[in-house]
Amino acid sequence: ETEVDIMKELRLFNIPHVMVRTKLDIDIWNNRMDNGCTDEQTIQQIRHDLATNHVQHAYLVSLRDTSSFDFPDLLREVFPCLHQQEMGNAWDDPWSLPQSKVVTGLQGRWTDGSCVYTVKGLQVHVACGDQCAVVDLQENEDKVWFNGLLWVSEATVAMAASSDLWWTPVDGEVVGPVAWRWCG
Repeated sequence: ETEVDIMKELRLFNIPHVMVRTKLDIDIWNNRMDNGCTDEQTIQQIRHDLATNHVQHAYLVSLRDTSSFDFPDLLREVFPCLHQQEMGNAWDDPWSLPQSKVVTGLQGRWTDGSCVYTVKGLQVHVACGDQCAVVDLQENEDKVWFNGLLWVSEATVAMAASSDLWWTPVDGEVVGPVAWRWCG
């Protein structure tokens, strides 16, 4: 409701804007599990709900899969210089966009059952009971490293869209694989 009021004010004063509906992947998953709806049915329901609130065009996106839904169209509108034909092969180059696909896929809240990991950019805020810490992620050789001991790749992050995110240890004798579960 607040967003619709802001949108009306922006239109009134001819201020350029876009409407973005995030976390589409979570809504699709929930609607599939709870109601047996297909991906397309969920997308149609969301678009219908937006239209009833006078939002005629909104970009439906998921940062867990930036190649799906309306995310590529959103990028082209907000950053016209990023059109694929203008960028050539550099479209998928991590330097072209603020973050790599691996880092983008890690954004959000995760848990391993005892701690909560909130990933924002290359920082992870770790909360375990009444203790907390901040860990900086490192990108190196198409991998993202956690504390120099565990890593994930683009393939690992892509698989986490439908299951747990498995961090691979550098040395299996020091620490075993660690699984994070998405919690929003």
